[in-house]
Amino acid sequence: ARRSAAHRRCRVDPAAQLALFPLPWHHALRLGLAPAAALVLVHLEHIPVVDVGMWSDAWLLALLLGVAAWTAQAQYQLLAALGAARTDATRDPLTGLGNRRLALERLAQEQERQRRHPAPLSVLMLDLDRFKAVNDRWGHPAGDVVLRAASIAISEELRGCDLGVRYGGEEILVVLPDTVLDDAARV
Repeated sequence: ARRSAAHRRCRVDPAAQLALFPLPWHHALRLGLAPAAALVLVHLEHIPVVDVGMWSDAWLLALLLGVAAWTAQAQYQLLAALGAARTDATRDPLTGLGNRRLALERLAQEQERQRRHPAPLSVLMLDLDRFKAVNDRWGHPAGDVVLRAASIAISEELRGCDLGVRYGGEEILVVLPDTVLDDAARV
């Protein structure tokens, strides 16, 4: 059966599939307090005499709630660490743009998408003119400022589905899905 268009656009991050219920511990406790409170109220309403045996269910629920909160927190931290590692592996630290690895991954995805559903795709390769002269005259810190400023200017022109990448040195690659040549030239 063919998948719906919405289903094709929905991409689940593999890291998110690792977690059953990733939450900070205090949110997990908050979610579990309602069933625990209901159990205690039921015991107090039906058994007016305090009996040690009746609290075994409440103790077990409290223990399970603590383990659930601890597990949820551990999964939450794992997902945060995986997200940070992914960002570190795919972003250029100087400019904040993607790096060559991300560009190659995205271009492969776009190629596959083009195979299934042909649509316009534009790819721009930008090179900062006279960049070497900036580095030679004012030094590499000044060149870094120029790269950051150029990256910000380029990023401000991109849509959420576009990708800007520092491909190398002063070369910036821009992937513009669903963009015809005239629109790409304006970008």
